[in-house]
Amino acid sequence: MDEQISNFKLSLKNLTLAIDLLNLSYQDDELFPEEMEEVIQEAVIKRFEYCYDLAQDIIKTNQTHSVEIWQEIQNMRAISPKSYEPEIADGLSQKIISEYHQFFINLKNSIKN
Repeated sequence: MDEQISNFKLSLKNLTLAIDLLNLSYQDDELFPEEMEEVIQEAVIKRFEYCYDLAQDIIKTNQTHSVEIWQEIQNMRAISPKSYEPEIADGLSQKIISEYHQFFINLKNSIKN
C-alpha cells in the first residue's frame, strides 16, 4: 500500500502541474496557441485518469471521503475515453480543475503516513 500511496502522490503532483499549465494557457493565447491548449487539456484528463485509478484502493481503506463526489468522479472517469470529443474534453477538464483536483488533494491530506 505504501508504494500505491507514493504513486498516487506523484500522480497528483503531475496532475497539479498539468492544471497549472492549462490555467496559464487560458491566460496567455500568445504563449499557448489553441493547439497547444488542447494538448495540455488532454494531459490534464490523462493525469486525472491516473489519479483516479490509484485512488480507488486508497479510498476503500480511507472512509473520510465524500461518497457523492466519488460517484461523480467514477461517472466522469467512465466517459473520459471519449474526451477526444471537444465538448466532453472541455466539460471534463473544467470539472477536474474546479472540483476533482481538490478532492484528490483532500484524499492525499487524509492519508495517514
